Amino acid sequence: MKQFRITKYNPKYRDALGVYTKKEWTSYSDIGKNVTKEEYETIETAYIETAIGFLKEQEIVELRVVGLEDHGKNIEAGFLSEEP
Repeated sequence: MKQFRITKYNPKYRDALGVYTKKEWTSYSDIGKNVTKEEYETIETAYIETAIGFLKEQEIVELRVVGLEDHGKNIEAGFLSEEP
């Protein structure tokens, strides 16, 4: 199985545990604080376009999501449901 990692974070700013140490925006919740919505969407669009480019180049027609961050939701067997 092939794996790709697409990130805006320069690896030289990661510590020994892989934690990103440079102070810059890292998530949607930073919009209005550390990044504008337009800047955020520009970067996110670039991620999507890059991923699609990889898929097309390799003629990949199917993906499997592994390790999805759910931010407090309960994800089991491909289903998303609210925690009780």
